[in-house]
Amino acid sequence: MPHTTDRIATVSVSFVRLPLSEPISDAKVLTGRQKPLVEVAFVFARIVTAADLRRVETVRGHLGDGVPMVVDANQQWDRATARRIGRALEQFQLAWIEEPLDAYDAEGHAALAASLDTPVATGEMLTGAEEHTRLIEAGAADFVQPDAPRVGGISPRSCG
Repeated sequence: MPHTTDRIATVSVSFVRLPLSEPISDAKVLTGRQKPLVEVAFVFARIVTAADLRRVETVRGHLGDGVPMVVDANQQWDRATARRIGRALEQFQLAWIEEPLDAYDAEGHAALAASLDTPVATGEMLTGAEEHTRLIEAGAADFVQPDAPRVGGISPRSCG
């Protein structure tokens, strides 16, 4: 049976887009504000090289372990690349890897989630409850992320 919760975290998002021309100065922008309840630094990246991983390391080093960090692959990786890069990213203690594969690849997401210690998040590009149910039933994501406008809102009528 899938795990359910009645709690939803409030998240303030800061964005870092890689490659960074000045990783440290760009990362400083993230730490100059008053802290919200939960802050997550999203790193948008097509991480495929050692240099790309060093950039993630630079941002993590600057933020420290106290700020959760996420890598959003924006559905850019195939299954083999997602597994390889996902394993390489585990050293950075990410909160999750977001959309590593095509949004509709529930089986691929399930295999990836089973092979990584880092949680996998997906679902924001899906458009209905049945598509999200497929992710949940496949065990495809540690975090299912329906996008309220895409699924028609957050009322019982739109979710049923």
